[in-house]
Amino acid sequence: MSKAVLAINKRMESFELDKSHTIRSVLERLFCKVTLDHLVVDDELVLEPALVKAKVDAVMERWTRKRNIVSDVTGVWDRQYQPLEYVFDNTFSGVMSLIDFDEMFNVVLNLPDGKAAGLSGISNELWKHCDKSVLDMLLVLLNVCLEHESVPGPWKEAWVSIIPKPYEWKGVLTNTHPIALVETARKILSKVLSDRISLACSVFDVLRGDNFSVLKSMTTQSPIFAIELVIEDALEKN
Repeated sequence: MSKAVLAINKRMESFELDKSHTIRSVLERLFCKVTLDHLVVDDELVLEPALVKAKVDAVMERWTRKRNIVSDVTGVWDRQYQPLEYVFDNTFSGVMSLIDFDEMFNVVLNLPDGKAAGLSGISNELWKHCDKSVLDMLLVLLNVCLEHESVPGPWKEAWVSIIPKPYEWKGVLTNTHPIALVETARKILSKVLSDRISLACSVFDVLRGDNFSVLKSMTTQSPIFAIELVIEDALEKN
């Protein structure tokens, strides 16, 4: 057997065992890891653990700071916040109705694997493989949240971590960006609600004009293609 065939067979075996690793290798994607044992600040190397921690904390606070939201929107945006005459009072009436088991279970089955968990450490995979009695208790909790229009206090907390941007870390914090690790149970509730809102928007044709592309099975491909043709035509005709 030739070396080429052996290499192909090895690549095929690698793809079956770890698809993500094989794709990264083929695309020559750089795998970066953030190790907070040092920082580079203003071209100066920082190695003191306490100072490194202080610098990282300062960046975290800046990332997660409370934003000032302008509630009094006037001018050209006025009409965007006016009630739409084609959206009726009952359009979203079913969004806060109680969840049945099948609806929740369908969301659980479609949770992505390999995602980091929140403070509790409960991952998506644990929900997928736990006993039905556990899911029954989760269903009770989610419906209590809907009835009281509130969620448990710990669900409002999250780990804020940093992950590298798609280039080398080099100890520079601007080469990273934050990620919030929220509770997976909260994600399940959010997914149920977002699916319901999406369904209502589709059934009642709520999102019109330029907003349609956020719905399932919809795409911006056609309008983008039309714009590209217009640009090409303009360039050809100068």
